[in-house]
Amino acid sequence: MRFRSIPSLALCCAVPLMSQVACTQRAVAPDPEQVIQTPVKTMTAYPPARTVTQIDEYHGTRIADPYRWLEDIDSRETADWVAAENELTARHLAAIPQRA
Repeated sequence: MRFRSIPSLALCCAVPLMSQVACTQRAVAPDPEQVIQTPVKTMTAYPPARTVTQIDEYHGTRIADPYRWLEDIDSRETADWVAAENELTARHLAAIPQRA
């Protein structure tokens, strides 16, 4: 008579082993010399994005969508907001000395 549950037994034994391997491969704190110091001031200077009162109902659940106006990709307002976000991103990336 053959024992048919060997694969499930192997899986049960492998899961704890895989968990131990995953635990030993956790992220290590980076070397402080390699961390890029970004002033908090530049990180919080995002372009303002207005909100709207847009509420949709899906299968009886009401979902707020305050930034629905950004979905209109042909809108001048959306284009201006995206340009401001791109400018902020470009300034942030330009400040990274390792980027070159």
